[in-house]
Parts: sequence; C-alpha cells; structure tokens
Amino acid sequence: MTTMRRLGYHTLLTIVVLVFLVLGGVLHWTGNGSAAHLTWALADVIVLVPLTWAVLRELARGRLGVDVIALLAIAGALATGEYLAGAVIALMLAGGNALEEYAQGRAGRELGALVERAPDRKS
Repeated sequence: MTTMRRLGYHTLLTIVVLVFLVLGGVLHWTGNGSAAHLTWALADVIVLVPLTWAVLRELARGRLGVDVIALLAIAGALATGEYLAGAVIALMLAGGNALEEYAQGRAGRELGALVERAPDRKS
C-alpha cells in the first residue's frame, strides 16, 4: 500500500495546509508580506474548492451540515483579505476531518478484529 493511501486524503490535505501556513508565517516574518498573503490564500483555496463541491453535493441531497459554516468562513476570509484567518480555519477543518478519518478506520479495524475472535456458534 502506498504512503498516500495509508495516510488518507484528509491527512494529506492537513499536511499541505500546515506547510502553507508555516511557509506563509516564515515569509511574513522575513518581510515578504505579499508572498505570505499569497501563500495563505493558496491554502484557503486548496481547502475551499473540494469543500465547495462537498457542500453542494450535500445540499443536492437536501442536507445542510456544519461544513457550510466553514465554507462561509473561508470564503469570507478570502473576500475580506484575511488570508491567515482563512488558512487557520482551513487547517482546523482539514485536521478535524483527518482525525475523523483515522477514528473511523481504527474503529473498523477493531470491530473486524473483534468479530474474528468471536466463537462460532453452531445450532
């Protein structure tokens, strides 16, 4: 199994956003404010695009979830030029999704192991 498959989509997304967030911080600290803002804006867009599609799919099914709040917050941050705030929200969303992905995978593995150890009942 490849590293990408083992890590999971949301974990990789979290790592990418974290790298962009840190890189933007370094750029800002070294006096490259415009490059920092561009880096943070890219982090926003990297999360915003798939999030928009996910929210639209859920809306088409008649479901409205909390991801709409994150979508509005990141889009609002981009619209107002608060790129760092958007990147922090994007990291929180991606990190939360990665933790959920990990927990679901672990629960599935643990349940599978439990079922394997259950005794066979023959009636």
